[in-house]
Amino acid sequence: MDSILFQKEGPITWITFNDPDRLNALTEEMGREIVRLVSVINKDRDVRVVILTGAGRAFSAGGNLDIIEARTRKKTAVNQKEMIGFYHRFLSIARIEVPTIAMINGPAIGAAFAMTLACDLRLASTDAKMGVNFVRLGISPGMGSTFLLPSVVGVPTAMELLLTGRTITAEEALKKGVIHHLYAPEVLKEETIRLANEIAANAPVAVRLAKKGVLNNGAALKKALQFEARGQAACFKTDDLKEGLAAIRAKRNPRFSGV
Repeated sequence: MDSILFQKEGPITWITFNDPDRLNALTEEMGREIVRLVSVINKDRDVRVVILTGAGRAFSAGGNLDIIEARTRKKTAVNQKEMIGFYHRFLSIARIEVPTIAMINGPAIGAAFAMTLACDLRLASTDAKMGVNFVRLGISPGMGSTFLLPSVVGVPTAMELLLTGRTITAEEALKKGVIHHLYAPEVLKEETIRLANEIAANAPVAVRLAKKGVLNNGAALKKALQFEARGQAACFKTDDLKEGLAAIRAKRNPRFSGV
């Protein structure tokens, strides 16, 4: 089974995380496929809007716990280098030249939530949940979240969400400006397509340039990713991360010690 589905419907292209049994947890295979698809999309002048979503009941649960645990056994320098690569593969979604819409059909957590922030627009189902839960796991924030979240909601709200690591409802996400529109699950896809078609009806060159002008901040994001990779690489060697992983698997609150 393909871990990511790619489908064209006229001027609209769909990218769908396709591992519903594991709530579309992000894997290296998915990241490599995102990079490939970004190249394909940017070469196709018939594509005018891209929609990113997840199969089943989740957008994506974020990082795969087994992969995170495996990193606790790697050297810090190796983890730092590999995390930069991991970020860049998934955040290549931001290099798509046409507008991108994250259709958040269910939980979007951690690194997956950061991916939605790298999209140009975010629409969510009323039963979706979102959060940058890194610190609750025992790891510093990654996937560009320390740069992307403040750019979307401002520093005060970003601080609250990053430092508490709490999960918010779709209604709260709308109030905080995280998402643009909120819809009942049964009409989310229809409304997302309606918005995509409204954008696709505009002059393609003008739309691409409008997006490029707004997002002319690649150097700042690169600096943030370097900082996050160093931080996460350090956290992989802590007892707190091991405790965070154990707590999530046991469905209990973690008991962090600070080491």
